[in-house]
Amino acid sequence: MQQTTTPSSALRSSKRTAVSSIMNALPKIAFLGTALLGTAFVLTAPAQAHSLKGSFDLSGNTRVGRPNASAPGMAPVKFRGAVGVDDTGTFSGATVSSTPKIKKLKLTRTPSGTYSTPAVESFISFGAVDFGSRGSGVLTFDLDASEFDRTLPASSLEIANKDFSGSFKLDGNTFISNAFGSFTASRVSGTSFDYDLSVGEPVPEPLTILGSIAAVGLLGVGKRELSKAGAGNSEDDVV
Repeated sequence: MQQTTTPSSALRSSKRTAVSSIMNALPKIAFLGTALLGTAFVLTAPAQAHSLKGSFDLSGNTRVGRPNASAPGMAPVKFRGAVGVDDTGTFSGATVSSTPKIKKLKLTRTPSGTYSTPAVESFISFGAVDFGSRGSGVLTFDLDASEFDRTLPASSLEIANKDFSGSFKLDGNTFISNAFGSFTASRVSGTSFDYDLSVGEPVPEPLTILGSIAAVGLLGVGKRELSKAGAGNSEDDVV
């Protein structure tokens, strides 16, 4: 049986056709990639606060200085008394060996009307904490420099920051570097305030998740388009 071979000129033509098809497919791949990434950005508008997949929720009583002034230069916050502790999410079951200790906040009024604090190392000391397979040791939370709102609702004065950042350390070593939290203190009477303070580990950013999905989708689309472009133009084709 006689075998037909491809002339060299036909092979060159086949190569040129394959390259041309691939080049024609590239704009489509780029367009689809832009659309996918654009969708990821649209669907991930910044939220008001970070969601925590695990946290320690603290509550108790605090004293806030100068509560009757409309806009004092300073508003120190001093924590006192018993501290209620709840563990949630990935922190559930973590054993706290002693009552957490919370350092004083020295809030200073800024030109914009908010109240700021510099970074506070070991802002919260939890004592020895056992996280099971994640490790155990003396846990502390370092507060980053933050700004708090001081507002005067109709019923009581409130000081709040719904999305501050910081980091957890275990035996002095960084345990969770991208920690977040929230704080709200509402006036009960005089300088006495009830507070809720949560610090924890954030869930992954939606942008990261959708960006990964978009990237995977783009790779799949690109592979299909390039496969189409190269179909029927192999150098091994017999003509």
